[in-house]
Amino acid sequence: MNKKAVLLMSLILAVSMTGWTSVYGETSKTVTKPADTISASAVPDSIETLGQKVVTFAQEYIDVDYKYGGVTKDGFDASGFTKFVYKNSDAKMILERSVAAQFKQGQAIGSKSLKAGDLIFFKTDGKTASLVGIYVGNNEFIAATTKGVRVQSLTTSYYKKAYLGAKRMLK
Repeated sequence: MNKKAVLLMSLILAVSMTGWTSVYGETSKTVTKPADTISASAVPDSIETLGQKVVTFAQEYIDVDYKYGGVTKDGFDASGFTKFVYKNSDAKMILERSVAAQFKQGQAIGSKSLKAGDLIFFKTDGKTASLVGIYVGNNEFIAATTKGVRVQSLTTSYYKKAYLGAKRMLK
């Protein structure tokens, strides 16, 4: 089943489960339910947040080659990839060019508060922020590594040891 069909089915299911009622007029349909009784939990998980849209956009570039200094779909380095994704996705946000400069942007968040679209940073060279990726969810992130754009696990010993912190760029 394609993504749009899943989204539509989830929305229909969520509406039917919330007890919303429909009042049909001759030429239009009006959905009624007191606004103060609609909770955030009534919104189905399948409706993408801005962070999820950033992740979905980023995933379109899986397997694009690594290129030192790269900022285009012809090849990315780590910060070039995050800069490209944030600029060209629905986020429409301009990030700084280097990993270190991106680490100075956004709001610092704890690892237990990670959401799709958050930037996560690593100290792979032992000195300062040297790798940045986009948190996907389920302890995974997408980044332009020397092997190209890949989804990586935060649970590997390498990334656990190198983890530096995370920043929330999206509101």
